[in-house]
Formats: sequence, structure tokens, C-alpha cells
Amino acid sequence: MKSYKKKMIFGIILLFFITMLFPTFEAQIVERIVLPENSISNTEFTHTVLGEYCSKSTCPVCPKASNQIYEVYNMGYEFYMVSLVSGKNTYASTRINELGYYEVPDVAFDGGNIKIEGQQSSNTPYKNAVIECGARTVADIDIDLVVYWLGDSKLQIYVDITNNEESTYTGNLHVYVTEITSRWNDEDGNPFHFAWIGNYPIHKDVEVEPGTTKTYTTAKPWTAPYDNITIDNIKVIASVFDPSAKYTDETVGVSPEYPNNDAPSIPSKPTGPSSGNTSGSYTFSTSSTESNGDLIQYGWDWEGKGVVNDWTDFYPSGQTIETTHSWGSTGTYTIKVKSKDQFGTESGWSEPAEIEMPKNKMYYHMNILFERFIHRISLFEKILNHSLS
Repeated sequence: MKSYKKKMIFGIILLFFITMLFPTFEAQIVERIVLPENSISNTEFTHTVLGEYCSKSTCPVCPKASNQIYEVYNMGYEFYMVSLVSGKNTYASTRINELGYYEVPDVAFDGGNIKIEGQQSSNTPYKNAVIECGARTVADIDIDLVVYWLGDSKLQIYVDITNNEESTYTGNLHVYVTEITSRWNDEDGNPFHFAWIGNYPIHKDVEVEPGTTKTYTTAKPWTAPYDNITIDNIKVIASVFDPSAKYTDETVGVSPEYPNNDAPSIPSKPTGPSSGNTSGSYTFSTSSTESNGDLIQYGWDWEGKGVVNDWTDFYPSGQTIETTHSWGSTGTYTIKVKSKDQFGTESGWSEPAEIEMPKNKMYYHMNILFERFIHRISLFEKILNHSLS
């Protein structure tokens, strides 16, 4: 009996120490993936790697993981990280579920091409994952990201995707707005790195024809859920995912910049036909440039009254654009056009062009026949009245 009690006491003490050393946290304290060391350099990376770090502010073992992956970020690899802080951002929580994670800390590299789950003893698994993903074969695309700071916690974002392949590229574009030094602290009281705030400014399927560039932008300026974000603490990260494998093909990150106030150039004189008729539609072309490469839209005045009747979509600086219009009434019309950049700065009016709308020939002949018919009816009435009198 004494021996049994001693064993019970020893077991309880042993269980106590095991519990103290290995508590049941929200994390798995294991090293799931240990990749071999690799001497690959940045020049051999096929693309920039994305790391999505899944965490929670109340996770006791997450601070170590946060520091380790941040150490890898500072090693100079072609690599960007986004911290998905569950419990602070509902969109981040949704993204964690999409990645198939239910415990933290976890990191998905390139959308889950390599997943590292649980606490690690060093940053080596994260570093090797970045190197391994950097050597992946991916679609040959380029991303150019421009972010303008509009003040009042607002950003205007433009993503240019260039398809260098011989077939149409399709993918899914994710844009994250992160705070470099987060407003949220981890369990140790230290701020997260590159924590995603708010929703996606852009989250959509993309399709780019071979050898072309397509621009994707926010329909209106993205507004942060907080009124105290600052331009020097924001990093915007855009990543394009392959729609079938869900893995990243390319990633880019930039800081916001202030927009310029330069107006685009006065558009060239509209080029198009000088005459037509009221039953047709006629196409006019023009172009304008913007010194900083901002996108341009065009405002057409179809009647020479100094008022914009139609605004076009936005086009790249210097691109010749075409717009079609019709006139329902006869006459001579003066056509002018002005340009406006994406920040609302307008140019002056172009030199005018003219188009003449004579009477529609069919309408003219029908009108003559109708007049002759009325005349004959009137003549018939006079003859009839004369014969009856």
C-alpha cells in the first residue's frame, strides 16, 4: 500500500512538471517541417515569396514565432510577410480558416505551398521555406503596385499585372494593407509586424491577355477602419494566386506616396469624320499624357457648350483612346475634349473639331412625299366642295 501511494505521489508530481513544461496552449510545440539548408541566392528566385503568419494576441508561444519570421524578413530575401491576427481582424480570421489552420502559430508560404505549424526552436525552418518557395516554377507575370496617400485614412491603390506568357493568364488578386508596427500587441506586449488591418482593398479574379498589361484598382478610395493610421507606418502588399493550386505566382509590397498635383496635358484635337447623318454613330480619337504616369480619363463635349457630356473610363498616359457618339438632330456640332487624372486634376479644353449633320436623306424624301400627299388631299377637298356647291 505504501509503495502504491509513493507511486501515486510520484505520478502526480511528474504530471505536474509535465504540465508546467508542456502546457496545452493554442499551439502545437513541434517542428513539423525541417527543410535542408540551401545556398540559393535572391538572383535565383523565380518570384517574391509571400508568408502569411497566423497568430493571436493571447497565444503565449506566438511571440517567439513572430520574432523568428521577422528575422527572416530582415535577411534580405525576396520575401514579404503579413500577420493575420485572429480576434483583432475578422477578415484575417477568415483567411486563416481558408488556409486550413485551426491552431496558432502557423505560417503559410506562397498560399500554403509550404506550411509550417507550431512553435519552432529557431528561424531556420522559416528561412528554408522562403528559399524553397523562391525556387518554385511559377507563371511568368510581373506586378507593379502604386499606392497614393489621400489623407483621412484613405488610400488609392493601382495594381498593374503584366502577362509575359504566350497564353492568357488567370489568377486571383489579394491586396493587404498592413501596419508595419501594429497597433496590436502579442502576449509578450510587443507589437505584431505587418499586421493586416481592415478588409481587402482589392480581392478579385484577374484575366490578362498574353503580352499585355491590365490595371486593377479600387472603385473608390479604400478607407481604413481606424482614423489614426499614418503614411510612414503602412505597407501595402499585393499577391496574385494561381486559381487552381491556390499558390502564389508573384508578390510585391510598397509604401504609400503622396499624389502629385500636376494636370495632364491638353488632349490632342479630336480626330474623326467631318460629316454624317442623324441615323449613324461616329468615332473620335484623342490622347493626353501625364508627367507622373497617372491614369487619365477623358471628358467629351459633343455640342461645343463647354460642358462635359460623357466621361470615359481611365486609360494609361499617352494611350490613344476612341469614343463613339451620335447626334439625333441636324446641324453643325463643335466637339472638344479635356483630360483628368485619377486625383481629379483637369486639363484645359482641346482644339475643337466639327461635324455636320445634314437632314437624313430618307427622312427628307419621306417628308417631301408626305407634303405632296397633304397637298393633294387639300386639292381633292377643294374639287369635292366645288362640285357639291
